[in-house]
Amino acid sequence: MDPLPLSRAFTLIEPGPVVLVTTHDGTKPNIMTITWTMARGFDAEFALTTGPWNHSWAALCDRRDCVLAIPTAEMIDTVVGIGTCSGADTGSVAQNPWGIHLVNPVW
Repeated sequence: MDPLPLSRAFTLIEPGPVVLVTTHDGTKPNIMTITWTMARGFDAEFALTTGPWNHSWAALCDRRDCVLAIPTAEMIDTVVGIGTCSGADTGSVAQNPWGIHLVNPVW
């Protein structure tokens, strides 16, 4: 087993469904796979675990806006593909090898 810094240990505990999170930094869209989310009440507030190690972090902090999508089981290959790359390296949605389409982008 490879050592893991304590600050990243939370990534080993994944209590909820896999969620696709789309963001936009004002220039381009991005999508990431995330596995830790939590409802914060009944007013459509939620929490998700991410941080500066994720490409979408800056857009989430700056824009405070995202779209969450819960993929179907049939999308497993797509979800894994999204989760194993970074928009910082691939352009994520911009290159879009997964056949995902932007719906009514308002950015």
